[in-house]
Amino acid sequence: MEAYSFRQYIYDDCKFDLKDVIVSEECFQRTGFGKYVFNVNMDGFLVAPGKVMLDVKRPLFASSSRVKDAEDYMARGCTLLLVQWPMTASGSFRKTFHTFKQSLRHLPVDHMIVPKVPIQLLTSDMVRFLGRQACPFIMIEVEEEHFLHAKAWEWLEEGQSFRRIPFTVSSPALWSKWQEMCQYYGMIHLVDPIEDELTLENLKVSGIYPYKGRLIPNGYADYNLYWLGEGSPIDGEINFRYHDAVPNVTVMRGKITQVNQSVLASDPGKSMNVAIPKHFV
Repeated sequence: MEAYSFRQYIYDDCKFDLKDVIVSEECFQRTGFGKYVFNVNMDGFLVAPGKVMLDVKRPLFASSSRVKDAEDYMARGCTLLLVQWPMTASGSFRKTFHTFKQSLRHLPVDHMIVPKVPIQLLTSDMVRFLGRQACPFIMIEVEEEHFLHAKAWEWLEEGQSFRRIPFTVSSPALWSKWQEMCQYYGMIHLVDPIEDELTLENLKVSGIYPYKGRLIPNGYADYNLYWLGEGSPIDGEINFRYHDAVPNVTVMRGKITQVNQSVLASDPGKSMNVAIPKHFV
Protein backbone atom coordinates (compact mmCIF):
# COMPACT_ATOMS: atom_id res chain seq x y z
CA MET A 1 0.00 0.00 0.00
CA GLU A 2 1.28 3.47 -0.90
CA ALA A 3 1.77 5.85 2.00
CA TYR A 4 -0.48 8.88 2.26
CA SER A 5 -0.97 11.71 4.71
CA PHE A 6 -3.51 14.35 5.64
CA ARG A 7 -3.83 17.26 8.03
CA GLN A 8 -7.23 17.75 9.57
CA TYR A 9 -9.19 18.12 12.78
CA ILE A 10 -9.61 14.84 14.63
CA TYR A 11 -12.58 14.32 16.94
CA ASP A 12 -11.40 12.06 19.73
CA ASP A 13 -12.19 11.72 23.42
CA CYS A 14 -14.84 14.49 23.16
CA LYS A 15 -12.45 17.13 21.84
CA PHE A 16 -11.05 18.44 18.55
CA ASP A 17 -7.34 18.44 17.71
CA LEU A 18 -5.60 19.49 14.50
CA LYS A 19 -3.24 16.63 13.60
CA ASP A 20 -0.93 15.45 10.86
CA VAL A 21 -1.69 11.82 10.04
CA ILE A 22 0.41 9.35 8.01
CA VAL A 23 -0.96 6.01 6.80
CA SER A 24 1.22 3.18 5.49
CA GLU A 25 1.04 -0.63 5.55
CA GLU A 26 -2.51 -0.63 6.95
CA CYS A 27 -1.47 1.40 10.02
CA PHE A 28 -1.01 4.94 11.29
CA GLN A 29 2.70 5.80 11.30
CA ARG A 30 4.96 8.46 12.74
CA THR A 31 6.87 8.80 9.45
CA GLY A 32 6.68 7.53 5.89
CA PHE A 33 9.81 5.36 6.35
CA GLY A 34 11.42 6.81 3.24
CA LYS A 35 8.43 6.08 1.01
CA TYR A 36 6.84 8.65 -1.24
CA VAL A 37 3.93 10.06 0.75
CA PHE A 38 1.17 11.74 -1.19
CA ASN A 39 -1.16 14.23 0.47
CA VAL A 40 -4.93 13.72 0.64
CA ASN A 41 -7.14 16.80 0.77
CA MET A 42 -9.60 16.44 3.67
CA ASP A 43 -11.08 19.95 3.48
CA GLY A 44 -14.68 19.97 4.65
CA PHE A 45 -14.42 16.66 6.50
CA LEU A 46 -14.17 15.94 10.18
CA VAL A 47 -12.13 12.84 11.04
CA ALA A 48 -12.99 10.48 13.90
CA PRO A 49 -11.76 7.02 14.93
CA GLY A 50 -13.35 3.90 13.52
CA LYS A 51 -15.98 2.52 15.88
CA VAL A 52 -15.55 -0.63 17.92
CA MET A 53 -19.05 -2.04 18.25
CA LEU A 54 -20.68 -4.98 20.02
CA ASP A 55 -23.47 -6.66 18.03
CA VAL A 56 -26.13 -5.80 20.60
CA LYS A 57 -28.77 -4.34 18.30
CA ARG A 58 -28.46 -7.08 15.70
CA PRO A 59 -26.69 -10.20 17.05
CA LEU A 60 -25.00 -12.19 14.32
CA PHE A 61 -25.05 -15.55 16.10
CA ALA A 62 -28.64 -16.42 15.15
CA SER A 63 -28.73 -14.35 11.95
CA SER A 64 -29.39 -15.97 8.59
CA SER A 65 -27.71 -13.03 6.82
CA ARG A 66 -24.52 -12.37 8.77
CA VAL A 67 -22.70 -10.64 5.92
CA LYS A 68 -25.60 -8.22 5.37
CA ASP A 69 -25.89 -7.52 9.09
CA ALA A 70 -22.14 -6.89 9.30
CA GLU A 71 -22.43 -4.46 6.38
CA ASP A 72 -25.13 -2.57 8.29
CA TYR A 73 -22.68 -2.11 11.17
CA MET A 74 -20.04 -0.94 8.69
CA ALA A 75 -22.46 1.64 7.29
CA ARG A 76 -22.60 3.12 10.82
CA GLY A 77 -18.81 3.47 10.93
CA CYS A 78 -17.85 0.15 12.52
CA THR A 79 -14.28 -1.01 11.80
CA LEU A 80 -14.15 -3.73 14.47
CA LEU A 81 -17.24 -5.77 15.25
CA LEU A 82 -17.39 -7.73 18.50
CA VAL A 83 -19.57 -10.75 17.77
CA GLN A 84 -21.32 -12.39 20.71
CA TRP A 85 -21.05 -16.15 21.02
CA PRO A 86 -23.72 -17.48 23.43
CA MET A 87 -22.48 -20.61 25.17
CA THR A 88 -25.27 -23.11 25.80
CA ALA A 89 -23.33 -26.14 27.05
CA SER A 90 -20.02 -26.64 28.81
CA GLY A 91 -19.15 -30.11 27.51
CA SER A 92 -17.88 -29.24 24.02
CA PHE A 93 -17.19 -25.52 24.29
CA ARG A 94 -13.75 -25.76 22.61
CA LYS A 95 -15.15 -27.39 19.49
CA THR A 96 -18.18 -25.10 19.25
CA PHE A 97 -15.95 -22.03 19.70
CA HIS A 98 -13.71 -22.97 16.79
CA THR A 99 -16.72 -23.91 14.65
CA PHE A 100 -18.32 -20.52 15.29
CA LYS A 101 -15.05 -18.70 14.61
CA GLN A 102 -14.74 -20.49 11.28
CA SER A 103 -18.31 -19.52 10.37
CA LEU A 104 -17.36 -15.82 10.56
CA ARG A 105 -14.54 -16.00 8.01
CA HIS A 106 -16.59 -14.31 5.25
CA LEU A 107 -17.57 -11.24 7.29
CA PRO A 108 -16.55 -8.04 5.48
CA VAL A 109 -15.48 -6.29 8.70
CA ASP A 110 -12.64 -7.02 11.14
CA HIS A 111 -14.06 -8.93 14.08
CA MET A 112 -13.48 -10.59 17.45
CA ILE A 113 -15.57 -13.10 19.37
CA VAL A 114 -17.05 -12.16 22.73
CA PRO A 115 -18.11 -15.27 24.69
CA LYS A 116 -21.46 -14.85 26.44
CA VAL A 117 -21.54 -17.42 29.21
CA PRO A 118 -24.32 -18.21 31.72
CA ILE A 119 -22.85 -17.85 35.20
CA GLN A 120 -23.76 -21.45 36.07
CA LEU A 121 -21.58 -22.77 33.21
CA LEU A 122 -18.49 -20.61 33.77
CA THR A 123 -15.42 -22.52 34.99
CA SER A 124 -11.75 -21.66 35.48
CA ASP A 125 -10.83 -24.09 32.68
CA MET A 126 -13.15 -22.21 30.36
CA VAL A 127 -11.63 -18.87 31.40
CA ARG A 128 -8.12 -20.14 30.63
CA PHE A 129 -9.21 -21.47 27.23
CA LEU A 130 -10.91 -18.21 26.22
CA GLY A 131 -7.86 -16.29 27.38
CA ARG A 132 -5.67 -18.42 25.12
CA GLN A 133 -8.01 -17.61 22.21
CA ALA A 134 -7.29 -13.90 22.86
CA CYS A 135 -10.95 -12.92 23.27
CA PRO A 136 -11.36 -9.31 24.44
CA PHE A 137 -13.54 -10.17 27.46
CA ILE A 138 -16.07 -12.66 28.81
CA MET A 139 -19.66 -11.49 29.21
CA ILE A 140 -21.27 -13.31 32.13
CA GLU A 141 -25.02 -13.82 31.86
CA VAL A 142 -26.61 -13.32 35.26
CA GLU A 143 -29.98 -11.83 36.17
CA GLU A 144 -30.25 -12.36 39.94
CA GLU A 145 -27.86 -11.26 42.65
CA HIS A 146 -27.87 -14.55 44.57
CA PHE A 147 -26.11 -16.23 41.63
CA LEU A 148 -23.23 -13.78 42.06
CA HIS A 149 -22.82 -14.79 45.71
CA ALA A 150 -23.01 -18.52 44.95
CA LYS A 151 -20.05 -18.53 42.54
CA ALA A 152 -16.52 -19.53 43.57
CA TRP A 153 -14.85 -16.39 42.22
CA GLU A 154 -11.47 -17.26 43.74
CA TRP A 155 -11.08 -20.08 41.21
CA LEU A 156 -12.24 -17.92 38.31
CA GLU A 157 -9.84 -15.13 39.28
CA GLU A 158 -7.05 -17.68 39.26
CA GLY A 159 -8.10 -18.71 35.75
CA GLN A 160 -7.86 -15.08 34.68
CA SER A 161 -4.22 -14.79 35.69
CA PHE A 162 -3.00 -16.78 32.65
CA ARG A 163 -3.96 -14.16 30.01
CA ARG A 164 -5.66 -11.47 32.13
CA ILE A 165 -8.95 -11.74 30.21
CA PRO A 166 -11.51 -9.35 31.77
CA PHE A 167 -15.04 -10.17 32.93
CA THR A 168 -18.21 -8.16 32.63
CA VAL A 169 -21.88 -8.86 33.33
CA SER A 170 -24.85 -8.60 31.00
CA SER A 171 -27.31 -7.13 33.54
CA PRO A 172 -27.20 -3.34 34.08
CA ALA A 173 -29.24 -3.78 37.27
CA LEU A 174 -26.39 -5.75 38.89
CA TRP A 175 -23.59 -3.44 37.77
CA SER A 176 -22.90 -1.78 41.14
CA LYS A 177 -22.90 -5.07 43.04
CA TRP A 178 -20.73 -6.63 40.36
CA GLN A 179 -18.15 -3.85 40.67
CA GLU A 180 -18.01 -4.38 44.44
CA MET A 181 -17.40 -8.10 44.00
CA CYS A 182 -14.65 -7.50 41.42
CA GLN A 183 -12.88 -5.21 43.87
CA TYR A 184 -13.26 -7.69 46.73
CA TYR A 185 -11.94 -10.70 44.77
CA GLY A 186 -9.37 -8.75 42.74
CA MET A 187 -10.87 -9.76 39.40
CA ILE A 188 -9.94 -8.05 36.15
CA HIS A 189 -13.11 -6.44 34.77
CA LEU A 190 -14.39 -3.85 32.34
CA VAL A 191 -14.77 -0.52 34.10
CA ASP A 192 -17.80 0.76 32.17
CA PRO A 193 -21.15 -0.93 31.50
CA ILE A 194 -21.41 -2.59 28.11
CA GLU A 195 -23.19 -0.70 25.34
CA ASP A 196 -23.13 -1.09 21.58
CA GLU A 197 -19.95 1.04 21.36
CA LEU A 198 -17.02 0.42 23.66
CA THR A 199 -15.65 3.26 25.75
CA LEU A 200 -11.96 4.15 25.72
CA GLU A 201 -11.47 2.67 29.19
CA ASN A 202 -13.04 -0.63 28.12
CA LEU A 203 -10.87 -0.65 24.99
CA LYS A 204 -7.79 -0.33 27.19
CA VAL A 205 -8.80 -2.94 29.76
CA SER A 206 -9.74 -5.47 27.07
CA GLY A 207 -6.49 -5.06 25.10
CA ILE A 208 -8.25 -3.83 21.94
CA TYR A 209 -6.50 -0.48 22.42
CA PRO A 210 -4.07 0.70 21.04
CA TYR A 211 -4.56 -1.22 17.77
CA LYS A 212 -8.23 -0.40 17.24
CA GLY A 213 -10.50 2.47 18.26
CA ARG A 214 -8.03 5.39 18.24
CA LEU A 215 -5.90 7.33 15.74
CA ILE A 216 -2.42 6.72 17.14
CA PRO A 217 0.87 5.55 15.59
CA ASN A 218 1.13 1.77 15.06
CA GLY A 219 -2.63 1.38 15.40
CA TYR A 220 -4.65 0.15 12.44
CA ALA A 221 -5.63 2.95 10.06
CA ASP A 222 -9.36 2.90 10.89
CA TYR A 223 -11.25 6.17 10.72
CA ASN A 224 -14.51 7.80 9.69
CA LEU A 225 -15.08 10.97 7.68
CA TYR A 226 -18.04 13.25 8.34
CA TRP A 227 -18.86 15.87 5.73
CA LEU A 228 -19.38 19.32 7.23
CA GLY A 229 -19.05 21.38 4.05
CA GLU A 230 -16.26 23.39 2.43
CA GLY A 231 -14.97 26.15 4.68
CA SER A 232 -16.93 24.97 7.71
CA PRO A 233 -15.27 26.07 10.97
CA ILE A 234 -14.29 23.18 13.19
CA ASP A 235 -14.04 23.96 16.85
CA GLY A 236 -15.60 23.12 20.19
CA GLU A 237 -18.77 25.00 19.27
CA ILE A 238 -19.73 22.51 16.58
CA ASN A 239 -22.82 20.47 17.32
CA PHE A 240 -21.29 17.09 16.56
CA ARG A 241 -22.93 14.03 18.08
CA TYR A 242 -20.32 11.39 17.47
CA HIS A 243 -22.28 8.39 18.75
CA ASP A 244 -25.40 9.26 16.72
CA ALA A 245 -23.67 10.57 13.61
CA VAL A 246 -23.47 8.40 10.49
CA PRO A 247 -20.18 8.80 8.58
CA ASN A 248 -20.00 9.64 4.90
CA VAL A 249 -16.86 7.55 4.45
CA THR A 250 -15.35 4.71 6.48
CA VAL A 251 -11.74 3.56 6.15
CA MET A 252 -10.55 0.24 7.61
CA ARG A 253 -6.86 -0.63 7.66
CA GLY A 254 -6.18 2.24 5.26
CA LYS A 255 -8.77 1.25 2.63
CA ILE A 256 -12.20 2.77 1.98
CA THR A 257 -14.93 0.30 2.96
CA GLN A 258 -18.12 2.38 2.70
CA VAL A 259 -19.25 5.62 1.05
CA ASN A 260 -22.58 7.21 1.96
CA GLN A 261 -23.77 3.97 3.59
CA SER A 262 -22.93 1.84 0.56
CA VAL A 263 -20.40 -0.86 1.45
CA LEU A 264 -17.74 -1.40 -1.20
CA ALA A 265 -16.73 -4.85 -2.37
CA SER A 266 -13.45 -5.87 -0.78
CA ASP A 267 -11.57 -8.74 0.79
CA PRO A 268 -13.10 -10.28 3.94
CA GLY A 269 -12.29 -8.68 7.27
CA LYS A 270 -9.74 -10.19 9.61
CA SER A 271 -10.35 -12.27 12.69
CA MET A 272 -8.45 -10.18 15.23
CA ASN A 273 -6.80 -11.01 18.55
CA VAL A 274 -6.36 -8.67 21.49
CA ALA A 275 -2.97 -7.46 22.65
CA ILE A 276 -2.13 -7.62 26.35
CA PRO A 277 -5.22 -6.74 28.42
CA LYS A 278 -4.73 -3.77 30.79
CA HIS A 279 -1.21 -3.19 29.38
CA PHE A 280 -1.97 0.49 28.73
CA VAL A 281 -4.16 1.15 31.78
